[in-house]
Amino acid sequence: MPGFSPFYALQLAIWQLRSLDLQQRFPLESLKGRLGFLVWCAVHGRREYRALSELNVFWQALAQPADIASTAYSGVITRLMQLLALSRSDLQIDYKLATEDEQIAFLRWYCLHGWLETGLAAEDVTDCQKALFDTQLVNSFSFIEQFIHDMRHDLQVHYNLDTNQGQIDFRYWIDQYGKQETILGLLQSIASKVKELTVTTQKSVGVNLIGYTFGELGIGEDVRMAALALEAANILFTVINFRPGDDIRQNDRSIAQWVTNDPI
Repeated sequence: MPGFSPFYALQLAIWQLRSLDLQQRFPLESLKGRLGFLVWCAVHGRREYRALSELNVFWQALAQPADIASTAYSGVITRLMQLLALSRSDLQIDYKLATEDEQIAFLRWYCLHGWLETGLAAEDVTDCQKALFDTQLVNSFSFIEQFIHDMRHDLQVHYNLDTNQGQIDFRYWIDQYGKQETILGLLQSIASKVKELTVTTQKSVGVNLIGYTFGELGIGEDVRMAALALEAANILFTVINFRPGDDIRQNDRSIAQWVTNDPI
């Protein structure tokens, strides 16, 4: 579909299998029918067909910025989001999102309700969206936190961000309620995954040697020689001792400095 995504063989195969519903609702010979089917794929189809949810080229196409009028907000509105606007005529927002007011109105619905109603996941949030949403403002709140405050009259009434106490109280609301009620919860889950990945990649990578570290026997010597070889090659390693039987002498302490109970 021009402006959104091509149709792929998988999508057409699904359409051909569903003669009683999809073919009736979305005749592909019309532009309206093709758009409707694309909306169904993006909103409902991926829940019904795992293969469709894993059709990466489709989702990559929908992650591109929507072809809409350029405003301060247009950069975070993706093709997927525009399809969501198209699917929700009850919002009374023109899916073409041709004005800044329409874009703000759609973003209000998307950030407060739409992300949850349509089952959006972390992978649906693009890098450009995260960059804007996470932008820190002079009052220490992020762009998305300020945006949500500005879009909800009740928050404006209860939390005056021009005062220190209002900022403290709004921060409490974000932590206790905002993450459940708005897209802040989805963005937090992304941040947590990024932090977890960062911590994982920062962990030391090396070799764990396990054996008869002090045992005066051949396979004990193998462990000690391996430790000395790793040390000479400047490879991170640790040695975990495994005690042999009581009849084996335990007096070779040549690699005792590297013995630990904690593997890498």
